[in-house]
Amino acid sequence: EITFNDDRPEINLVIGDGNKYTSEPKVKINLNLRDTKSQVNKIRFGSSIEEVENRDWFDYDKSLKEYPLEGSYKSGKKTLCAQVKDNAESYSEISCDSIVLDNSGPEGAISINDGKTFTTSTDIKLKLSALDKKLDDGLDGIGGIEMQFSSNGVEWIDWEEFKDSKDFTLEIPNGENIIYVRYRDKLGNESEIYKDTIILNPLASDGHIIINDDDLFTDTKLVRLKLSHERKIILMRFLQTNDDVDVNGLPSVV
Repeated sequence: EITFNDDRPEINLVIGDGNKYTSEPKVKINLNLRDTKSQVNKIRFGSSIEEVENRDWFDYDKSLKEYPLEGSYKSGKKTLCAQVKDNAESYSEISCDSIVLDNSGPEGAISINDGKTFTTSTDIKLKLSALDKKLDDGLDGIGGIEMQFSSNGVEWIDWEEFKDSKDFTLEIPNGENIIYVRYRDKLGNESEIYKDTIILNPLASDGHIIINDDDLFTDTKLVRLKLSHERKIILMRFLQTNDDVDVNGLPSVV
């Protein structure tokens, strides 16, 4: 007597704990397997139903909890499908699930005091930008960007939610200060480190010069200068030119 066995195994594949995104090329898998009396002994995987149907079987191992995503050298949507069979050669339906692989960090920038070279105050303002890049297949990255700062590139303050500006206090009381920033997305993918530089000179300030009481013309080569400065001036330096010129490096006079 031959008994027909229509008790087929069932599988409901879930990858990455059901999350929409992952940063890892090897994902956690849950087969949600309903076994049979004949017991499942074989399994096969692929990135599509057609691919699974053409794959070889390998021994089923109950300890199988992770599986690599195919094509993980490129980011974007990834699909994983699986099928099992038992000792009676009964096949399950093929079950598929998808997840988005995002394994690259954001791109960004930083600017101190609108790009100025010098400041007289330790209190400065940072302008910041950060964007989670498009994935290789054109999908959006996961987003949720955070930022982190350092004054030496080694010791970093805690991560904080991204904002496009931030008040910051310089640590070096006089001279060149470098501010470093890096960004990360919700998955922990970090950007490269970005930096900007400003020179703190607490004694520097704006001065003013008026020639001949602000007359537009003169008929003599000798002119009178009125000079003002908000601090006590010890040295001055002058340059006569038809253009705006950087006077750094000119000799100073009392």
